[in-house]
Parts: sequence; structure tokens; C-alpha cells
Amino acid sequence: MNPVIENIKSRRTTRSFKPDPVARELIETALEAAQWAPSGTNRQPWYFTVITSAELLDALNAETKRVILSSDNPHFRKMGESRDLHLFYGAPCVILVSCHQRAVTPVMDVSAATQNFLLAAHSLGLGACWNGLLTYL
Repeated sequence: MNPVIENIKSRRTTRSFKPDPVARELIETALEAAQWAPSGTNRQPWYFTVITSAELLDALNAETKRVILSSDNPHFRKMGESRDLHLFYGAPCVILVSCHQRAVTPVMDVSAATQNFLLAAHSLGLGACWNGLLTYL
């Protein structure tokens, strides 16, 4: 089978991570792949913020859970109530993908870049989980 198609078909969401740091070279390679995504009028309006600080990830987790407690979505509210849930599932590295506010097609642009990142990470032997709950912040 074509290796690109095989990579797409075999990628899965990971929700359990080893605590080991992720090699910087692997993160940079996956981020480079993300930057090759298509974007509206080729503006490439994305930003990638790499977070490896456990303290910052814990703070983002707590704030996100606090915010989703007031969500209209009952599933999200229930998640926010859970003391045990960590929204990053113990990942030692989180990539925040954001977009310039004047992007022509921001949702599509960021989604395409995120998918490129996920496929590249998988091809490099890394597990990953697309998590959109931070959009509530």
C-alpha cells in the first residue's frame, strides 16, 4: 500500500502518554510538516506554541476545566467536574495551534496544519491527540 495512505489509515488518537520528554528534533520535524499545510490565499496564519512545562500544562488544564463548567454542552460540563481528568492525558509536550485573527479561512487553515502535524507525528512514532477544548479559553 502507498505509505502516505498507510500512515493516514493507521494513525490513532492517543490518550495515554509516557512521561519521557519528546526529542526536540521530532517536534521540529512534525512542526515543519504542519507548516506545509494549505491555507487561504497562502497566508499561513498559524502559530505553534510548544509547551513542555508540567506546571503550565496543569494550569491550562485547571483553567480549561473551570471555563467548561459553564458550557452549554452537558458532556463538557461533566468533564469539567471530574477531579481526575487531565485534559492533556499526561502528555509531556503539548502543541497549541492558533491563528492570526485576520486569517481568511482560520478554521480550515489551522485544521489543515493540525492534521499535517498529527500525520507527521504518527510517521515519526509519536502518539498524539487532537484536543479542541482550549478553544473555550
